[in-house]
Amino acid sequence: MLNRRQFVGTGLGALALAALGADKSKMRFAYSGTALFGAGIDPLGDTFNKTDQEMKDALKLCAKYGYQGVEPFREQMKRLGTDVPRLKSMLAESGLVMSTVSCGGDMVDPEKARVTIEDNFRFTRDILKPMGCQHLKINIGGLQRNPDGTPLDQLKAAARSCNELGKRVNEELGMKLGFHPHIWGTIENEHEMTTILELTDPRYVGLVPDTAHFVLAKMDPVKMLKDHWSRIVAIHLKDTDPKYRHWTGPTPTQAEHRAHNLYQPMGSGGVDFEAFFHVLREHNYSYWIDLDYDAPRKDEGTLEQQIATNTRYLRDKLKVDLKAA
Repeated sequence: MLNRRQFVGTGLGALALAALGADKSKMRFAYSGTALFGAGIDPLGDTFNKTDQEMKDALKLCAKYGYQGVEPFREQMKRLGTDVPRLKSMLAESGLVMSTVSCGGDMVDPEKARVTIEDNFRFTRDILKPMGCQHLKINIGGLQRNPDGTPLDQLKAAARSCNELGKRVNEELGMKLGFHPHIWGTIENEHEMTTILELTDPRYVGLVPDTAHFVLAKMDPVKMLKDHWSRIVAIHLKDTDPKYRHWTGPTPTQAEHRAHNLYQPMGSGGVDFEAFFHVLREHNYSYWIDLDYDAPRKDEGTLEQQIATNTRYLRDKLKVDLKAA
């Protein structure tokens, strides 16, 4: 069995997946807790107000379409709770597991970064590991984004924080840390992402790419997947409008996102998913892939319609083995 250093060195290829105990023949698909449950972080200001029954119904819907897991945000855990037996029971009722929880915080300011590191480590130790999760995914927060990009001193500070957290998560818990580039965040574009990768130890820090965020930040998801394969920890999927396929303009703003959802159903045309999945299959990728969608807006139909649309594309176009309803 591979040790954790070998796991990182080989990426999530066939041998690494054997170490994880994952099914070599299948990718493992989760659906975003934000889509299933709603969240106070929604750009339209919606609040998290689901009842226990509504949450259970959403989980059953997720399982109905063949998904194996769910990936909530930390904000949603305030409503879901952190009672591990209760969480396991709620998920087990639908035959689901928790792939991970989307975490993060300020990794730049020295005092705030210390709090962020301790908070994320404790959460990983006390919740993620007991829930059976094998990686921690973080958004790297920090000072308000500079219009000219994140300065090198802040990138260095974020890298130091990632190294420290990743080392503890790896050596003390036997798990992997992956950071998540996100438009409007501290790590948005290719320069910022590759700088963090170069300044961090590959034994401790990896990458959780998101196809839509890469496209919107003028990155080619397929090229980035190939170039940084050895650092891939897990995958996030969503599409964008077709005009962004080879986008060279400025990153769309949050105001634009409020006016028109930047995150579109799979098959909308912004992301070359066929080429992306070709790379995944070349490397026999069989770890978690999260469809990281927000809850549908009022003009976008129901949650089930969103899930059904994405599932049809996965099954019919990408030939993914999901048991769709």
